[in-house]
Amino acid sequence: MKINYLHIFSLTLLLSSSNILAQWSNDPNQNLQVSNFGYFVSACEDGMGGAFVGWTTANDPAPSSWLQWVDKYGYVRWSQPLHITGNGVAQTQLKLIKSEPGKVILTFLDCIEVGWDTASWGPIFHTYLRANKIDTTGYLHWGERGITVTEDTSFTDEIYGFAEDEDNGIYVTWSTVYPPPYIGFEDTTVIRVQKISKNGERLWGKTGKYVSTWHGYNSPDPYISRRNPDGIFLKYYKQDVGNTLSSINPDMSVRWSKVNQWYWNIIPDENGGGAWARKMVIPFTANYKIIANRIDSLGNLLWSDSALIVENDIGTYSYLGEIAFIEEDILSITWTKSFYPSNNSTIAKIQNIRNDGSFIFQNGSMNISSNPDSTITGTIEGDLYFWRDYKETPSSLICSKFNKDGQEIWQTTITYSEMDAGVIISDGYNGSIIVWSKYFSPNTGVFIQKVSKNGILGEVITDIQLDEINNDYNFILHQNYPNPFNSETIINFELNQSEEIELNIYNCLGENVRKLFVGAKEKGNHSIKWDGKDKNNFNLSSGIYFIELKTNFGHKQLIKGVLLK
Repeated sequence: MKINYLHIFSLTLLLSSSNILAQWSNDPNQNLQVSNFGYFVSACEDGMGGAFVGWTTANDPAPSSWLQWVDKYGYVRWSQPLHITGNGVAQTQLKLIKSEPGKVILTFLDCIEVGWDTASWGPIFHTYLRANKIDTTGYLHWGERGITVTEDTSFTDEIYGFAEDEDNGIYVTWSTVYPPPYIGFEDTTVIRVQKISKNGERLWGKTGKYVSTWHGYNSPDPYISRRNPDGIFLKYYKQDVGNTLSSINPDMSVRWSKVNQWYWNIIPDENGGGAWARKMVIPFTANYKIIANRIDSLGNLLWSDSALIVENDIGTYSYLGEIAFIEEDILSITWTKSFYPSNNSTIAKIQNIRNDGSFIFQNGSMNISSNPDSTITGTIEGDLYFWRDYKETPSSLICSKFNKDGQEIWQTTITYSEMDAGVIISDGYNGSIIVWSKYFSPNTGVFIQKVSKNGILGEVITDIQLDEINNDYNFILHQNYPNPFNSETIINFELNQSEEIELNIYNCLGENVRKLFVGAKEKGNHSIKWDGKDKNNFNLSSGIYFIELKTNFGHKQLIKGVLLK
């Protein structure tokens, strides 16, 4: 299998950006196919402009999970998808989250058959939550079957969630139901949370930290999200108390915990607080309204003692879309307003709320479009996007980019293929990558499409000017991490054969300020640290520097964007 790397001849070409068309499809009628099978999809950034794509089959009772890597140019890099295995006969509920550049952490439910239920005439499973870490070479960092997140052999509820931690690891929360395998009024549900380091260590003991216990039929539905700059928000239902939200530190100490019927799933801001929105029934009616609020780092409500009413009476068959922070710390909320049963129409709507709780659209929310099957809002580096799914004939997914004042910047059709499941992620350059599955013929399988920040399908935007893309070069230089950095950063590169190499640092004037390494390196992955000092061992000033990897064949590869704080 040949690997596609960048071939760059001149440092001066590095100083301007480049937009190119590569393997990505630029035709919404012909999307790039990742696999000819698969149903439930997941995806995450690879940290280098591409994506890790995961999917689970719908085989009952033994689904299987798979992973593939698509690079920034739209090349499906592995000749065969990687089969994610555990100790059981089935692996399902696959979820992905980005770790270091070029690596992904995945979690899944590993189902071990322990008996046969003659009443339902089906197998009885004990289900474990497992995790693994995989890089762009397909290497399994945590072993062939990954690590066990849950130690008990009880039924792990299908509701589990995770969030990235502060050091490229993950937080995971789940609920375990006793006795297995069925939920009933006599059951006991226990909520736990675990922290997994980037090296695969269970930092909070073998079973994780205990959160809460629930008795009875209703599930406590734990929800987890990142808290900035560290820690997590954990939302769950507490027995005889109600909806509970806790702000938890990396050492599992609790900064604060609130019990309030208005709290909902939190999205984090940059200051240790966050925001939420929810659909809520209007008392004594069958209709709903949209409410929202913000919290500070101490859990105090900022906009109201209860909540802001974003819009009243959105109809019975409406739904709340995603909520996200966009430019200037503005909270953007989308939802659908249903006019059923008076007529069978739906309108997708938006409201943007400033940090002080004032509405940008003073005369009411703004209409986005009519009769979408679903609407998703999201942000890519502060830019606001809407994906509108139409299940009419022909089916289509349309993407638009708006500014905070509701002005549409561009609109483009992503695909005319009907989707059964989908996910949208950033491409790392203010654009997006869309992954979806199609389960019914024709053209079944997993598909992927890219739209740039300019609204162009298949356009690849890079930090460098490319003279040539050559399939035969046997090395790749990754973006350094962390970036920006204070004391030191790590530079990773890969060699497909033993090489004599040079690794250099240049400033914006093209001057060589540090020669980090000269000599032979074996085939494989390598890491070299840089302390931000020049060749005379003096600290360099804040600014942008460039990494150059040069081989004994005269080939060069450079990366822009090494930033010192």
